[in-house]
Amino acid sequence: MIVQPEKRQVINELFRIRQLGPAGEEAIAGLFDANAIFIEPFLGVSRTHEGLDRIRDAFREILRAEEGAALTVDQVNADPFRLRAAWTCISPEFPTPMRGVDWFLIRNGKIAELEITVTEMPEFDDA
Repeated sequence: MIVQPEKRQVINELFRIRQLGPAGEEAIAGLFDANAIFIEPFLGVSRTHEGLDRIRDAFREILRAEEGAALTVDQVNADPFRLRAAWTCISPEFPTPMRGVDWFLIRNGKIAELEITVTEMPEFDDA
């Protein structure tokens, strides 16, 4: 399915702002609906954050952890219900890239739901 340009712009803006590190916290919050749901796996377990305040708090942690990392959007496509953005993250902290997929539900120009899935973890030595 074709991704509507205004929805693609929301996705691109999220990834652009994430490049700003902690300075992007308020701008990211502005992309989300007040009642949005955000699901992320970054502490080794899936965590769900509901509402703008909790999403802002979650991204505060994520933006600090991602500082210095380069995130690229590899592909954006749509199914009948959601948008899918495949991405790559290269960080000085990682020996190899991390890859994943973000699933979006965008309504009225705001992110109503975002679920991040990591599909490929960096390959750290076991030494």
